Amino acid sequence: MNNAVPASDCYHCGNPVPTAAPWTITLDEHTHPLCCPGCEAVAHAIVDGGLESYYRYRTELPERPDERQAAKADTWSVFDDPGLQAQFVHPDGDEGNVKATLAIEGITCAACAWLIEHRLNALPGVTSSAVNLTHHRLRVSWNPQQLKLSQLLAELAAIGYDAQPYEPDQAQARMQYEERMNVRRLIIAAVGMMQVMMFSIPIYVSGPGEISDDFYALFHWLSFALATPVVFFSAQPFFRNALRDLRTGVLGMDVPVSLAIGGAYLASSYAVLFNVGEVYFDSVAMFTFFFAVRALRGKPRQTTQRA
Repeated sequence: MNNAVPASDCYHCGNPVPTAAPWTITLDEHTHPLCCPGCEAVAHAIVDGGLESYYRYRTELPERPDERQAAKADTWSVFDDPGLQAQFVHPDGDEGNVKATLAIEGITCAACAWLIEHRLNALPGVTSSAVNLTHHRLRVSWNPQQLKLSQLLAELAAIGYDAQPYEPDQAQARMQYEERMNVRRLIIAAVGMMQVMMFSIPIYVSGPGEISDDFYALFHWLSFALATPVVFFSAQPFFRNALRDLRTGVLGMDVPVSLAIGGAYLASSYAVLFNVGEVYFDSVAMFTFFFAVRALRGKPRQTTQRA
């Protein structure tokens, strides 16, 4: 039984359940509350399909199903158009099967990959399906005489995953953009760190009375100005990931990193604004730089290939 979700929260997505909400799911003779009709539909699709093990083995919560998937129901038939399929659906062997690579949104852990594969493999006409957990891609092969692509996409939406044709050029463009942004964040952090240290060293090495109060205040304000873009631009991914971790209840390294950077920055800003206490802008900039380097070096260089 999955114990990651509090008894009062939605068993599927973990969001708060409205008072007197009528939606529930029964699993292993236990009734669990659900927060909305979307979660109820997805949860029943999973359990009724014999895939309740998903709830036992998942390590992260999925996104809450919303009206986007229902709104797309009328557009799935578009993907049955032969002209459109010619762009991303290819023959697979000599038995009339075809294959495609789809980009999947909403994958959060290995249990998601397991659920998708088992759900699709149970469909008549599907010969194979494999999820690439790292790149959030699905390679699926099926017999178009037994199963339409629109039906396959509908099955994925029924269990809470939005799918669309994988386009390598767009994926490559997104990765290149993200890499450029990471490099820019690193450059801003490096420049900010060096400049803040330049203003901090005289304060550290000076003796009593060697630097006037006016210069102390000037150095602190300059450090504040230089550290601000480092925090709000270079450290942005840490804060974004920390918020995601807090929402899912699965805490990673981004949470303590964000607390350290944000706490030191706020304390130092207060000290500058009210002329009390110590400032730690040099530590903030240096800490952000080191973790930005680690994040950039730790991100694998991904390559794309056409299906």
